[in-house]
Amino acid sequence: MKNLMKKLGGIAIAISVISCSQDNGNKSVGAQSIATIAKATPEMDSLVVALDLTNLTSTFETQGDYTVFAPTNDAFSSFLSGLGEPSLAQLEEDYPGYLANILKYHVLTTRVLSTSLTNNQEITTLQGQNFKVMIEDNTDPSTYYFYNNILTLTNPDSSSSYFAATVLARDVNCSNGTLNPIDSVMLPVTE
Repeated sequence: MKNLMKKLGGIAIAISVISCSQDNGNKSVGAQSIATIAKATPEMDSLVVALDLTNLTSTFETQGDYTVFAPTNDAFSSFLSGLGEPSLAQLEEDYPGYLANILKYHVLTTRVLSTSLTNNQEITTLQGQNFKVMIEDNTDPSTYYFYNNILTLTNPDSSSSYFAATVLARDVNCSNGTLNPIDSVMLPVTE
């Protein structure tokens, strides 16, 4: 639990420092793109590599209005370990297009704030499949000061834990959408 709290704190601090700029003493949130904030956040190095490998980086550097649920480095590490792949580059080489499909499953084509999500809501991703939002009360006093509820994203067509992720930080405002770090790589259902 202590390591999780350190990571949450580190992610929050890194993102807030990068996403805020000083203008006459006032903080201006959202001056940087999703890609720029991901590149400047150490816990998102693997996401940056994945975006580069799939030629999606430019999508998140330019104008748009996206919501990105961004897996952390630990999430990508667990994902690769579960597949028996040594790296994201090897995964892309072994299964061309699979990584891009997975990344697109983490993206919404509009800016959606966590406060507008409802329990059991299904949301369509850029990849085309839906995921479901689960909202539970936060009963852990050691994390309650972050959020009073827990947001979990699941695939409505599977009960496997490989299809679920918990949102670690919410609604990081970027110039082209919002960024929400998550603790797992979510997998779309394959036919």
